[in-house]
Amino acid sequence: MCSFIRGLSAGILTLLLVTVALLSACGGPVTSGSNMLIDVRVLTDKPQPGYEPLPGQPSEVGIYEFYLQQPDLPGSGSFRKIGSIALQPIGPGEYRGSGQVAKIDGTLCVGYPPLNFIDGQACVKIDQALPQVEVTVHYWKSMDAVQ
Repeated sequence: MCSFIRGLSAGILTLLLVTVALLSACGGPVTSGSNMLIDVRVLTDKPQPGYEPLPGQPSEVGIYEFYLQQPDLPGSGSFRKIGSIALQPIGPGEYRGSGQVAKIDGTLCVGYPPLNFIDGQACVKIDQALPQVEVTVHYWKSMDAVQ
């Protein structure tokens, strides 16, 4: 009976070790090669010079493809909305949301895009080489454009 219990204990221990090894090899949330997880924090703080606050309170943040309408002309940037992430308030002036997003061949960004460029404040470029990213976006509108 004792050898049976020791054998059972060794089997359970081996199963636990294999499970832990497999979970740690994943390194985080499971995503397919064509999808990624975006965790976004949106702040409704006081804008920097060159920006103004957007009206109301954010309920979602947009996911956009950025592209140049004329590849040789920097001021020809444009955005195509391809999705959104719902936001939940977590404190005064702070909102959070997350969602699975399909990777694209072009430039992916999250936020509230200005006229024709990715500013890194209201609209943030996403590194699609990563399976998961965390970004902070400001609930602002840019007053500038690239010419």
